[in-house]
Amino acid sequence: YEWNTSEWSTNEIESSCITLIDEVETSCDKERMEISIKILLRLMAKHVQAVSFVKRDAERIVHKALPPIHTIKSNRNNLSHLLAALAPSMADDFSLLDVPRKICRSMIQEMKDSAYRIQLWFRFQISKKSKEQRNQGIFIGRTKRKYTGSSAFPREVKAAYLSVLLVLTKNEFTNMSSTNRVSLANCEGVLILLPSLIQTCALCRIAALQLAKEISRESSILRSLLNCNFDESLRSMLKFDDFTEK
Repeated sequence: YEWNTSEWSTNEIESSCITLIDEVETSCDKERMEISIKILLRLMAKHVQAVSFVKRDAERIVHKALPPIHTIKSNRNNLSHLLAALAPSMADDFSLLDVPRKICRSMIQEMKDSAYRIQLWFRFQISKKSKEQRNQGIFIGRTKRKYTGSSAFPREVKAAYLSVLLVLTKNEFTNMSSTNRVSLANCEGVLILLPSLIQTCALCRIAALQLAKEISRESSILRSLLNCNFDESLRSMLKFDDFTEK
């Protein structure tokens, strides 16, 4: 997928960006999605027009990747990878679009939905003891499907979100890193780190650990980390985890 684009017009470059972003959003083929992201990044590296177009389109991309609660669609998962790929070169833009808070909101809502599903499962098991309770259990099951709307995040989506947050909290990528770290703490972002540290996905665990390191640069946030027993989670991880995992 290498070609000479040096003589392309602005319209051709922007049309290519539109096609590539659409391909990322709608593709069911992981390899095609990854190739589309790579080509888009190459266009941005070669053409300022591509950078300008993606920056103008950033708000739409962020809205689709991080939609309001309970309006989640399947293309969110694909676009999470695009956010992760764009974050290093668009950290300022994502910061201005309040991406840290929006990612935190989505991940916390997923945690709440998971807890709700567990509660419903236990209620359903108890309800099977009588005919009347079985009928109630069917009702609860229907309520569950209406409430959750979608399944939990795949691990690779969580890893992508955490990688975006990591970039946005690092001083080397944006002058708004301190603001982003405080923003995460203010919207209970510390809570998303704890379950990520015990994920079977090594990428999630390592990203969460690195993110905690960046967040802890803000002295005002250290108390929040300690109040969540973050130190205990770290001790357990260091005692039992193996960072040589692939």
